[in-house]
Amino acid sequence: MLRPPDSRPDETLTSHRRPRNLAAAVARFSARHRATAIIGWLLFVVAATALSAVIGTVGAEDSDYGNGESKRAEQIIDAAGFPERAGEMVIVQSSTLTADSAEFQNVVRETASAVEATGQVENINTDAVSEDGHSALVTFDMKGDPETAVDRVDPVLDAVAGVQGKHSDLVVAQTGEVSIDKAIESQVSGALGTLSMLSLPVTLGILLVAFGALLAAVIPLGLAITAFLASLGLLAASSRFFPADDTVTHLMLLMGLAVGVDYCIFYIRREREERANGASPEQALATAAATSGRSILISAFTVIIAMAGMFLTQDVTFISLAVGTILVVAVAALGSLTVLPAVLSKLGDKVDLGRIPGLYQRKSNGGFWRFVLRVVLRRPGVSAALAAAALVALALPALGMRPASDGIEGVKHDEAAIQTYDRVQAAFPAAPTPPPS
Repeated sequence: MLRPPDSRPDETLTSHRRPRNLAAAVARFSARHRATAIIGWLLFVVAATALSAVIGTVGAEDSDYGNGESKRAEQIIDAAGFPERAGEMVIVQSSTLTADSAEFQNVVRETASAVEATGQVENINTDAVSEDGHSALVTFDMKGDPETAVDRVDPVLDAVAGVQGKHSDLVVAQTGEVSIDKAIESQVSGALGTLSMLSLPVTLGILLVAFGALLAAVIPLGLAITAFLASLGLLAASSRFFPADDTVTHLMLLMGLAVGVDYCIFYIRREREERANGASPEQALATAAATSGRSILISAFTVIIAMAGMFLTQDVTFISLAVGTILVVAVAALGSLTVLPAVLSKLGDKVDLGRIPGLYQRKSNGGFWRFVLRVVLRRPGVSAALAAAALVALALPALGMRPASDGIEGVKHDEAAIQTYDRVQAAFPAAPTPPPS
């Protein structure tokens, strides 16, 4: 006997009809076991974060960088056990006094005594004098592990600054491998830190405009941040096999925000559109899981495969960036397919709490992009050709790129240590050049 049309059961996440793809199946489980999915995700994030705090992240050392014969030579020297030195120097310079004057020699001796008093240096030498006699160098090595010398150089810098403060008529300034590394690290970390901090409020602002509701905007940001925190723990574990570059965490935060927010927008927008079209909360979530969830899975795998190509470079920086990106993308995708459906199932229409007048719009009419889509579908061949031509034009400058590490010459020279390095090079043309950082 035929069932009347009005008595046919709904095709929801909890109905007898099962989803046909993995993403929808995972979403179905999460929707039926909300507490398990949400608590499980939070425990995973906490455990991964704790792991990072307990075991720490292994950073890349100087011998890990480079390629080819230079890297092999560095590794041979490292394995041979030759003592490594973190050399520093202080230039004492005067436009009027010469190195053989008593006043000049007193400043040189005072500088040597000041850096020695810090207890952080050894092998102090004060014999180097410039050809014109107006400059002298106080050279020394930092004690301890050269890899961590940058963490101990501050007292020495302060001691040199103290001498300079007493003798304003002379130049007393420090430079060298350690102080320049500290200056470069400060520049890079400062720029990336500012970018990372700005990205959070900017991202929230964009989400508020996109969704027009506070709660709907906060959910993607929350997922992205928790995915980033969890991936840091996984990075700590993976750094035992692939040492981490200093910049990888900043990239992971930006990538985590990018993909985490993107994946949530896929899901939430589709779920809201289905609700606007009259679907029940369960039906809307089922459709979003079967369509947007599948797109998230494919997108994540595509990004992971693409980033894995950087392993072919055999360069520690690119390998570290690849590992960090792969981890944060994988974790963001996992959260989007598990905890996000559980949260949306729990909230239902409450996801639109905190509606912003003038911005909230449950169903979009497409606007500009709907017009673009019509044009593309009307002339697919022409559209594809134009898009390909635009991509080729954008890629052409890459043909002339010559990737290289230009060392200190590629760094802004507004840091004191780098300006002092320029001064030393001018007075002592044969002075040692710090290695590229």
